[in-house]
Amino acid sequence: MSQMFVVERHQRALEYDQTPRRPITTFVHTPHDINDAFYDQTYDKAAAFLRMLKYTTNDTIFQQSLVRYLKQNKYVSADPDVLFAAFEYTVSKYQFNFGQNVTVTEFMKQWTEQSGYPMINVVKVNDEFIVTQEKCLMDTPDKITDSTRWYIGITYTTESSKNFENSLATWCKPNVDKCVLSAPKNYGWFIFNLQSTGFYRVNYDNDNWSSLIRQLKETPNEIHVLNRAQLIDDSFYLARADKLHYSVPLRISSYLKIEDDVLPWYSVINGYSYLIERMRRNDTEYTDLRECVSNLAGIIYKKIKDQVVEKKNTEHIILTSWNTFSVWACQLSNEMCIQSAFDYYTRWQNGEKIPSDIRDAAFCVGVHITNTTTSWEQMFDLYKTTRSPSEKQSAQTALACTEDDTLLSRYLNYIFETEDGPIRKQDYKDVFKAVSTTARGLDVLIDFLVQNLNEIINKLTDGENIAIFIYSICTSKAALDSEINKLKQLKDDPKTPENLRKAFNKCYNQ
Repeated sequence: MSQMFVVERHQRALEYDQTPRRPITTFVHTPHDINDAFYDQTYDKAAAFLRMLKYTTNDTIFQQSLVRYLKQNKYVSADPDVLFAAFEYTVSKYQFNFGQNVTVTEFMKQWTEQSGYPMINVVKVNDEFIVTQEKCLMDTPDKITDSTRWYIGITYTTESSKNFENSLATWCKPNVDKCVLSAPKNYGWFIFNLQSTGFYRVNYDNDNWSSLIRQLKETPNEIHVLNRAQLIDDSFYLARADKLHYSVPLRISSYLKIEDDVLPWYSVINGYSYLIERMRRNDTEYTDLRECVSNLAGIIYKKIKDQVVEKKNTEHIILTSWNTFSVWACQLSNEMCIQSAFDYYTRWQNGEKIPSDIRDAAFCVGVHITNTTTSWEQMFDLYKTTRSPSEKQSAQTALACTEDDTLLSRYLNYIFETEDGPIRKQDYKDVFKAVSTTARGLDVLIDFLVQNLNEIINKLTDGENIAIFIYSICTSKAALDSEINKLKQLKDDPKTPENLRKAFNKCYNQ
C-alpha cells in the first residue's frame, strides 16, 4: 500500500498541480472559497507532504509528533502552526538534526503556503553535481517571471552504489541559486529523489537520461521500482511542459516489455493517455500511436490475466491491477482484451457470476460492441436496482461506453431529475468524467454544456460549480478545432454570466 500510494496519490497530485491551483493553507472569505479549497487533490497533495516529512525525519518522530498533536487538540480546531509545533517538540526531544539549521516549520511552510511545486535540474560538472530549482509549470504566462522557491531535501544514488535507502544528502534552500554535491568516482548514472519521497520532479542532461534508459532496458531491477515509476512519470510530464524532448519518455516506456512489477505500468497510463487525446488532430499519427500503446497495454493485461486466471493469484494488488489494466487495454481496443471482456459480458448476460475485477471492462465492452438501446437500458436497469455499490459503479461507467449520441445525451439529462432521478448528486462528476473518456462522448458533453448552461445554473444545486467542472473536463481533453471553438465561444459569449466567463477563461488557458 505504501508503494501504491506513490502512483495513486503522489503522482496524481503532481499531475494536478503542474498548473498551480492554490496552496494547501489558504484564507477563505465566502462559501464559494470554501468549496474551491477542497478539491480532491488537496487531500492527495497534503498526504504527499506528510509522507515527505516522515522520510525527512523518521518513523518514531513522525508517529510521536502526530500522537502529540492529536491528543493536545482533540475536540478543538487547529491551524498548521500547531501541527508543526508538535513536530518541533519531538525533534527537540530526540535531538534530531535536520542539518544546515533547517526547522520543521521553515521547511513545511514553504510547501503548504505556496502553490505548485519545484522541478530540480541536475547536471554533472567535473567532479560535482550542480542542482538548481525552478517552479514546475506548464506553458503559462507567468512561467518566465515566477521565482517561487522551496526547501528541498536532496537524496540521490548512483550506478556505482545503487543505494536507494532514503538518506538526506543536503538541503537546497530557497535563498540560494544552486547547491553543489561532490560526485563519487566512476559513478555512472545518477538518480535524485529516492523512492519519490520528495514532492518534486527531476530533470537531467541527455547523457544521464540515456544511461538510465540503457539500465532500464538491460536490467530494470537494478533501479528501485518506485524510481522506475518516477522516471516514467517525470519524463512524460517534463516533456509535456516542454522541458524535455518527447523521445525520452517514449524510449523509457519501451523497456516496459520486460517489466513485471505493476507500479511503473500505472505511471505510464496517464502519460500516454494525454498524448493519445492530443494526437486526435492527426489521423495517421493518432492511429499509429494508439496501436503502439494498445500493444503495450496488451502485454501487462496478459501478464495480470495469467496471474489471476491461470495461477489463481489472489493478492490485492494483482486483482485491482487486473481491473485497471483490463479497462486500459480495452479502451485502446486491444483485441485480446476486447475478446476476453466480451466473453465475460456474455457469461454475465447468461446469468453467470463474473469476477468483480473484470466487471468494469466487461460491462463497458458489452455496451460498446452491442451498441443497442436494449443492451443500454438493461445496464441502466442494473444501475438503478443493484444494491452492490461496486456493481452500481461499474454500470454507471459502462453507460458512457455507448456510441449512440442520443443515449449519451439521455444519460446526461437525467441529472435534471433532481428529486427522484436515477443519478445521485454525488455521482454527477463521475458520470461527466465517464462520458468524456471517448471522443464521441466528449463531443456530446460539450454540446450538453453549451445547450443547457442556463438550466444547469438555475436548476441544479451548486449549478455554477457543476458547470465549471464540466467545462474544466472538456478543456483538458479538447483537441479538435471544432471542440476548441465551441468552448471558446461559450467562454466569450456575453450571455454567459460574468463570473462563469472568468472561471471558464481560467480553465481554457490552463
